[in-house]
Amino acid sequence: SSSVSTHIFKNIASESYAYSDERMVTVEDIMSTDALYGLPQSLILLFSDCVKLARHKEYYRLKNMTTPRHFASLCQRFEKRLFKWRSEWKCLKEGSEEFINDTIEGLHHHTSSFYYGLFIYYHTMVKDLNHSSLQMYVEKVLTHLKLMSNLILFKKVRIVPLIWQGFVAGCASTKLETQEEFRKWAATLASSGMGSYWGARQIMFEVWRRKRNGETGDSWY
Repeated sequence: SSSVSTHIFKNIASESYAYSDERMVTVEDIMSTDALYGLPQSLILLFSDCVKLARHKEYYRLKNMTTPRHFASLCQRFEKRLFKWRSEWKCLKEGSEEFINDTIEGLHHHTSSFYYGLFIYYHTMVKDLNHSSLQMYVEKVLTHLKLMSNLILFKKVRIVPLIWQGFVAGCASTKLETQEEFRKWAATLASSGMGSYWGARQIMFEVWRRKRNGETGDSWY
């Protein structure tokens, strides 16, 4: 109704993380079903909050509504949490820079790639930043995905990575060389037994084609 004021949902930011900042999670915790997605619970909740913000932003756009001032403050709160986030997982041996084992190293790269993918998602979907300003994060996602792929290929680490962060970062890539690296990574992922992700790969390729040709609609969304 036109008589209703600008809508904003309550309880947009999650505060109930599964682990406190004081407690580092052990290898046993990481390998339990709590880590079903291969991601720390705190990062999953951070992602959930980001999706809520993106949905709000799209709601206002579709309804042609002015973004409420409270939404900007929620974004500022989220950004602080995003920038200061640290994993509760303990991945290194005590007093060392060496990973506990190859599987934990793989989970570290999986987590890091997802985290930087979340940076890209937030700054494109909520903040409307241009892709050219996000290439540092695109490269970070790619680096961690490639390191994880090497562990799977050469050290037989049994991890099936999510495609989400590679898809989001790949679609945001503006360099032909980087796009080719994402193409190779997607092909490697398709051979992992998880599935071909054919639709996601085709969308990514179409995004690149439109970017090259200067066409409109050159984003996955």
